[in-house]
Amino acid sequence: MIPRELRMVGFPPFLIDMLLQGQLSEPLTLPFTSPLMAGRAKRGLYRLLRHHNIRTFKISQPDPCTLILKPTTAPGDNNE
Repeated sequence: MIPRELRMVGFPPFLIDMLLQGQLSEPLTLPFTSPLMAGRAKRGLYRLLRHHNIRTFKISQPDPCTLILKPTTAPGDNNE
């Protein structure tokens, strides 16, 4: 299931696969051309992660056109 918000903004399918498989180990900065596209992508990422019950990423938005995906440790991991 790819949320329609991610399809609308042209979110790369390989990044979705990386998120779902847990292959993202460093923060990823995603620049967008408009605040509207960034907002849609953020909503779509939240829907995707919630649908797959993935709680190991934090999504931040330092400015209106940029999203940052930061991997966090999973609950129960002691890799701090």
